[in-house]
Amino acid sequence: MKVTDVQVDTYLTGFARDYNYNTPGVFAADIIAPRKQVASSSYTYKSFGQEGLQTEISDLKAPKGGVNSVDYDVTKATGTILTRALKMLVDDEEIQQAVDPVKPMEDAVTFLTEQLNLRREIRVQTVANATSNSSAVTDWDDPAGTPLADIALYKGAMLASIGRLPTHLLAGSHVWEQLAAAKGVTDKTMYQPFWNVLEATGTKLVSMPILGLTPVSAGALYNSAQAGATVAAAWVWGDAAYLIRVDGATRGLPWAIQPYVNDYVVTRWRDDEIGGWWIKIEHKIGFKEVTPGAIYEIDDVT
Repeated sequence: MKVTDVQVDTYLTGFARDYNYNTPGVFAADIIAPRKQVASSSYTYKSFGQEGLQTEISDLKAPKGGVNSVDYDVTKATGTILTRALKMLVDDEEIQQAVDPVKPMEDAVTFLTEQLNLRREIRVQTVANATSNSSAVTDWDDPAGTPLADIALYKGAMLASIGRLPTHLLAGSHVWEQLAAAKGVTDKTMYQPFWNVLEATGTKLVSMPILGLTPVSAGALYNSAQAGATVAAAWVWGDAAYLIRVDGATRGLPWAIQPYVNDYVVTRWRDDEIGGWWIKIEHKIGFKEVTPGAIYEIDDVT
């Protein structure tokens, strides 16, 4: 293989970053485990404990008096940034037939960016799936199902575990559709938020909360079949629902973090033997679970 002109493509790198951050959300990981930039390839992360809820020490400052000191329990988590990368070939014929020769390379970057994000989504779901979980007493789309009562129950379980309430309720798009169809018929007022989740497409947040939780509809699919077998599309988040505590990227997350060093660098090089350009995209990103009690899975709700 004769390879020439290996280079970091600044235009395609900018295109990848703009595409990732300026397109409508497709992956729930962007919402429930947002990324946090770090300065090096190894990092230490702090998670505050329940001691932060204690109020026995007075905050009153007397005239010319001292200020009382408070303390907190900190869990320090360490992790390592890993390089994630994929590549694909854009052949000369495809470039020659395009109205804009750059467009096939942009399409390749779009595809590779989505592929990296899909794998990140699966890693986040894997961690979430391994946390505290329980089954709904009755499937939520069953006439006897009690989704609101189950949600309230597990909100209490999380509060008892970490001293904080969940902020988000995540379920696959197909789960919301089944809930809306089943519960909207019997009680459209109580379950109106289930219908509101279906107002847009893809992964999204919904403004109307459910018992104080921001609903997240997770729309990511992946091929669950073995390589070479017939494609079998499956939902990344399955048939479960998840109660999740998210404090935001600036403050950090109590259950998991995704720090990164650089976010998407595109390298391009010529392959004269094949007749085309290789497009490689990579980013350096790490993942660390911090407080397992900050996510609660409810299995098989539909």
